[in-house]
Amino acid sequence: MAQYRCRAVCGSARDTSSRRPSADRDRCRWQVIDVEAVSSTPPGQQGGRGRQCMSNEEPRTLASLALLGPRASKVPQEDDMGPADGTPADSWPPARLRVEFVASTTKPGRALEDLHPGSSDRCLWRCAAYGHEWHAMVSYRARRGGGCPICRWMKDWWCRMGVPAGTTVAQLRPDLVDELVENLTRPERSLAAMPPGLDDECRWRCPNPGCQHEWPTRVSVRVKGSNCPKCARKITGQKVRRPRPGESVAELHSHLEREFVANLTQPEHGLPDIRPASGDQCQWRCAKPNCGHEWQARMSARTRKKASGCPECGQRLAAELVTQRRTTPAEGGSLAIRHPEIAKEFVANLTRPGRTPELIRPGSRDRCRWRDASGRQWEAVVYERTRSPTRGLLLKAHGQSRFEYEIAALITAASGLHVEKDVRIDVPGQARALRVDLWLPEIRQLVELDPARWHHTPASAVRDQRKSELLTEAGHRVIRLRSDTIPTIAAASLPVHGAAPWNWAQALAPLILESGKPWTELSSGQVAEIIGEAAQAWTETVTAGPVPNASDAAPHLADEFVANLTHPGLDLVWLAPGSSDRCQWICGVCRHEWGTSILNRTQGTGCPRCARGQQGVRVHQLARPRPGHSLADVHPPIAEQFVTNLTHPQYGTEDVKPGSGDLCQWRCALGHEWTATVSQRVRAVGTGCRRCYQRGAGERNQKPRPGKSLADLYPQAAAELVLVLDDPQATASDLRPGSKRQCRWRCAAGHGEWETTPNSRTGVHMSGCPQCGRERTRQSRRTPAAGGSLLDQHPDIAAEFLTNLSRPGTVPADMRPGSNDRCRWRCPKGHEWETMALTRTKPNGTRCPDCVPQSSRKGRQRPPAGGSLIDRFPGVAAELVSVLDDSEATAADVRYGSARVCRWRCTAEGHEWEAPPMVRTTRGRGCPQCRSMARGSRTSSPDEGAGALDG
Repeated sequence: MAQYRCRAVCGSARDTSSRRPSADRDRCRWQVIDVEAVSSTPPGQQGGRGRQCMSNEEPRTLASLALLGPRASKVPQEDDMGPADGTPADSWPPARLRVEFVASTTKPGRALEDLHPGSSDRCLWRCAAYGHEWHAMVSYRARRGGGCPICRWMKDWWCRMGVPAGTTVAQLRPDLVDELVENLTRPERSLAAMPPGLDDECRWRCPNPGCQHEWPTRVSVRVKGSNCPKCARKITGQKVRRPRPGESVAELHSHLEREFVANLTQPEHGLPDIRPASGDQCQWRCAKPNCGHEWQARMSARTRKKASGCPECGQRLAAELVTQRRTTPAEGGSLAIRHPEIAKEFVANLTRPGRTPELIRPGSRDRCRWRDASGRQWEAVVYERTRSPTRGLLLKAHGQSRFEYEIAALITAASGLHVEKDVRIDVPGQARALRVDLWLPEIRQLVELDPARWHHTPASAVRDQRKSELLTEAGHRVIRLRSDTIPTIAAASLPVHGAAPWNWAQALAPLILESGKPWTELSSGQVAEIIGEAAQAWTETVTAGPVPNASDAAPHLADEFVANLTHPGLDLVWLAPGSSDRCQWICGVCRHEWGTSILNRTQGTGCPRCARGQQGVRVHQLARPRPGHSLADVHPPIAEQFVTNLTHPQYGTEDVKPGSGDLCQWRCALGHEWTATVSQRVRAVGTGCRRCYQRGAGERNQKPRPGKSLADLYPQAAAELVLVLDDPQATASDLRPGSKRQCRWRCAAGHGEWETTPNSRTGVHMSGCPQCGRERTRQSRRTPAAGGSLLDQHPDIAAEFLTNLSRPGTVPADMRPGSNDRCRWRCPKGHEWETMALTRTKPNGTRCPDCVPQSSRKGRQRPPAGGSLIDRFPGVAAELVSVLDDSEATAADVRYGSARVCRWRCTAEGHEWEAPPMVRTTRGRGCPQCRSMARGSRTSSPDEGAGALDG
């Protein structure tokens, strides 16, 4: 039978065959007798190979271990017990591990001596040779002899690279010694003490004089050949940007050499050094002789498929294309083809010189010069000529229609009467003369023509009626020839059918015959010939210059006229005196140039600069006062305070008017100076010096006017005045009701004195004695309103009232329901208690504390229907004896999950105990004594357990 020796607790041999496994709870270290001392997990723990035995259970016998499995019954061997170098357990730890040990990361604070060689604790180690740090388990280092993994890798690296073992970085790469700045990992270690594969983080400085860039990296990375990253990026960029042979911009796009100026991104690179797809920003100059514009653009934009060019040339070309597309006529749509008769009169294109009728559209807005068969020339826009071939820029016959000319010619041919067209008639009461279409002076008859085109609207009918009434009231005979398709009016009129001029002329035949004048009917041929002659006369009228023109009306304008800004090319001969054309003029005196309309010049306006000079002289003359009307003459007291004129320093009080706006300096009798205009001093007589006025205003404001003092208006407040703090001699008669002077007051009721201002006592709030105010507030809060007392609002609570402890003698009829008075109450059962009236009248008011808990507790503890103990657990209810806090309660009055403590009696043995129903129903607990007895009967003896294992 195997035995174990307890080394940690008792140290005596103990026979485990007579003990049941796990019966002893002592924590021990065990050793097999006649075997090398081991420290491992007891055989009772499966799979516990190679770990320290610190279990709370006593190790089992080999027979019992056999029942647990082959691994559990295995006896640990020597290789699992100690270090790989054969060091006995008593000499643990070895010197090498003791030097390299730093700390335990699994169990911080434990030393290496406290750890077993087979421990799985993970520790931090530091290499004694180079100071490398790494983590490893104690068992790995003690049994397998594991050393520094970095040193092992370095040895492999030296062997693989063919370098002698022990070679340092300074020996292998002496050029790195000058580049090292500092060792960030181990500042005290230099390159002479570093192996090439070391992972120390160091800071390096580039040896290139133009760079001097500093960067951090590991020593092993530098040993492998890594250099300055900034220089590396620059070299890589240069390699990428530099074109290959035959692929530069100079070779593929040689036409750009004429426009290339400079490379703004890399000034040292020219076209032979730039790739076509480069993003370098370059300066360019347009090669066209008439441009020379400079701009900036990327090289890729100039060499791509849709390459960009000079932006100025591009905009100019786009504008030319748009203009050409808009102005160039389509095939067969030019002015020469569509209107050949107008094209014959073409002289020159003033807007776009050089363009002929073959290149002009009929709707063009080009201004051109025209010449008719008679040699007369004028200017007009093309679309005006095509819309009306005889239309010029200016129409002398404005307001005279071709229809009027034709009817007048027909009347003259048929009757021999002279007919005047577009006659002005002065009417009393009208600012402007009325224009009448036709006037027959021999029969003194005015004729108005109302064709449907211009007189078909209701507004025109009202206007025609009003015009006829004005002419009739002025004593003129007027007849209106109106188309029969428009509404009739009350004025004298004759209806005419159709639009033929002869029909309109025949409508006047009866009127002419009544006046004794002859009337001859004309044939159709005669009518046609007369209408043609009238049309020719109208054409000659509208294309001729105005009579009189602007030059005739104002001959002096010819010397000052420069150019017509509205219609360039038209001079004063072609402009009427009332023309609104804006022209440029030059003054014959001061040579000043300005622009204004013909109408303004013919009405008498001249050079604005000369006018301003003359106006300034007139204003200066008007600003000087007349004799006896200066400031010194009219206001001598104010003139005595005059110091200087800031606006016109040369003027004195004799040179300015009393209403002048000149800003002046003034000085009062006390030496105060201020600035104000003369008009301000004169209008505000008596104000004078501001400082003096403010001082006088303060004195005036402090003293009340007669009958307006505090004693006069508020005698009750004046009776309580004791003292004016800033003027002890002042009385209530010397104070204004709105004064803000601090005063002392004494209460008439004897409450004492307080301080405040008169305006607070007489203002909106009308404050008084503070103590009286508090008393009134307290009384108003305590006294209930009519029908709002405790007796009125809560008669049931008032019936339980005994006495008011806060205000003895106060009854419910004098108390508010929300009063804070503490009172004594008596319930119908005779219980007495104290509380405030507010706590009883609020929504969840209190009641008798002796009556409420019993009823409320019973109500809360009463189970719902089907939720009692007897309903849910009848077996448990059969063992209920009593409820401790309610002797009358039964199982039907107790909830099945209640926490109330009850007494129970076991039905089997008659044991009694106390427990809440919740423990019995939710946890399933029964009689504790019966449970203990049942557990004792199930427990077997130690001898029986050992025999079972042995068997």
